[in-house]
Amino acid sequence: MFLKHKKHKTFDYTPQFYDPDKDLDLRERLKFTSHRKKSRAKSGNLIKLLILFAIIVFLYLYLSGKI
Repeated sequence: MFLKHKKHKTFDYTPQFYDPDKDLDLRERLKFTSHRKKSRAKSGNLIKLLILFAIIVFLYLYLSGKI
């Protein structure tokens, strides 16, 4: 009874609609390129996986007392 209710905020927003022609022109002008190369990513991940496997094997052998 003694509290005032807050009113909803109102915004003056005019929506912008998607225009595929403008989007293509903008992409060509800015020349978006993908920096991720699939071949590099696969080989990099394989090398990281092999190094991780080698470390785990080394730690297992070291902690079990075989080295």
